[in-house]
Amino acid sequence: MKKLSIYVDLDGTLTDYEHRGGNPIISRIKRIKEFIAQGHNLVIWSSNQVDYVKEFCKTNNITGATMLGKPHLLFDDVPKIHPYLMDRVIKPSAIEHIDLDIYEQTYKR
Repeated sequence: MKKLSIYVDLDGTLTDYEHRGGNPIISRIKRIKEFIAQGHNLVIWSSNQVDYVKEFCKTNNITGATMLGKPHLLFDDVPKIHPYLMDRVIKPSAIEHIDLDIYEQTYKR
């Protein structure tokens, strides 16, 4: 099987609440551990940022995953990704022209 890059949002996906502080969903955590053991590249992210993700992974014995804060901005030549990120996906040609201060003020979350 081809090794996949799998991105998993933490809150509401690995926990039973869509915001910080939910209880871990053990069956889902077990499954992502299986993905990692199969050699897939797993990224766990949260809008609560990287320290929160690291603590969650440590508490739930998740190793071998990359841990990130949810992106504020994403450059990609194929902007058909997760609907939540659609306003954050920007074609690479915009890299030279984007004003991050204006972007942050416009799309603050």
